[in-house]
Amino acid sequence: MKKIMIAAILVLAFALTASAQVPVKPFSIYIGGGLTLPNSPDGFKDMYKTGFHGLAALAINLPTVQGLSVLGKLQYHMLSLKDDVTFAGEAITDGGSAKIFMFGADGVYRLGTPGGVASPFFGAGGGFANSTTSDITTASGTYAFDSSTDFYWNILAGLDLKAGPSVSLFATFAYVSISTEGDAITMIPITVGLKF
Repeated sequence: MKKIMIAAILVLAFALTASAQVPVKPFSIYIGGGLTLPNSPDGFKDMYKTGFHGLAALAINLPTVQGLSVLGKLQYHMLSLKDDVTFAGEAITDGGSAKIFMFGADGVYRLGTPGGVASPFFGAGGGFANSTTSDITTASGTYAFDSSTDFYWNILAGLDLKAGPSVSLFATFAYVSISTEGDAITMIPITVGLKF
């Protein structure tokens, strides 16, 4: 029994040492996309359908703190009006889609050991969002809207799943708040993609 205990401790110590020595890549590239769910205020949520978005990001892995990285990212969200939405009491015949281009940075912390099959993570960050609404056309005429660039912040949680020696699948769930004039616009992007 004593020999089995000693052998088990040696195997565990070797496994921990081996996992701690897995080299951490200096950076990772993320490419993905998914759904954008309008959340608030009610006017935004009631006007727009679930939209789509694309994401490109570069994560710089900090060697001083295992699991910590800084992620610079670009996102492009597209949302279309719901079919029954009116403008100034009239049916909309064309336009009204919203396009939101976001650029910013997140601090992300990964749980688990480097090289593991599954790696949950969470983070937070901020940046700037440029929002544009296309011209709306009704029976009375066409209405134009100015674009605006506003600060945004977000929190996120996700999971990396190793799919090969240098490729992982990832999925994230985020909450985004854009500080527009008046009520902030909030949305929930759900993203899946590849990490290289």
